[in-house]
Amino acid sequence: MAVFAKTSHSQIGAIATIFVWDVAAFATVPPLQTRVVEKAKDAPNLASTLNIGAFNMGNAGGAWFAARLDTPRIESKVGADVKAADAC
Repeated sequence: MAVFAKTSHSQIGAIATIFVWDVAAFATVPPLQTRVVEKAKDAPNLASTLNIGAFNMGNAGGAWFAARLDTPRIESKVGADVKAADAC
């Protein structure tokens, strides 16, 4: 986020920063999923389901938080920064 604060003033810089952030974030999923399945030898399907469910809860939580930023009572500098990033 510190890098994004510097690059958000340029549309190309903001897009590049968000792209790198997304690649880094999503690149963690397959190794974590593989490790969970390897460790859960007795119930790999259950472990896999719960692990991906946790990722989905994180996605839903992020969407919920972003939606709360759209309400006037929670407006802040952070909210303004997130909205500015979304506008790019």
